[in-house]
Amino acid sequence: NPRVCIKTQRNRGLPATLNSVLLALDTDFVVYLGQDDILPVDHCAIMVEQIKSLNADILFCNNYNINEIGEKSINLTLSDSLIDRQLRSPFSSFITKNFISVVGSIWSVKACKAVGGWEPKYQLFGEWLFYLKILKAGGRIGYTRKTVAYYRRHSTNNSSFLSAGPQRKKYF
Repeated sequence: NPRVCIKTQRNRGLPATLNSVLLALDTDFVVYLGQDDILPVDHCAIMVEQIKSLNADILFCNNYNINEIGEKSINLTLSDSLIDRQLRSPFSSFITKNFISVVGSIWSVKACKAVGGWEPKYQLFGEWLFYLKILKAGGRIGYTRKTVAYYRRHSTNNSSFLSAGPQRKKYF
């Protein structure tokens, strides 16, 4: 939208940048999408309808990984049955693993503002703590099977370094 411009002079990292956008929004919902990820044409309409019907503060969908040239993985990132089990007790499930794909997720701006957004001091795992803050504040997290997102994975993804073994990059 040409009426919206948020400009910074230095790279403050993803969490701080997201927060500056979230706190400036005057809308009901925001959808998360990385610059090289892909959403189906009707994704946003489906997500808005679903978050409203489920009365959730965060709604996520499953995703396929795609490589640098857009080739899709054969399987979804997680099985629907595993996600269903995790959502029975989401706070407990988050103790060991972040099971939510942030790509294509939709958030209630009001809920984001209520918990102060992402924690800026964590450049990675920011969404994990964000989800816990939403749950702790009594928020609801929902899941839909009605759409998927396409998360581009390549050698320069920060998340690729997290499972790279001994040569793993240090972030904390």
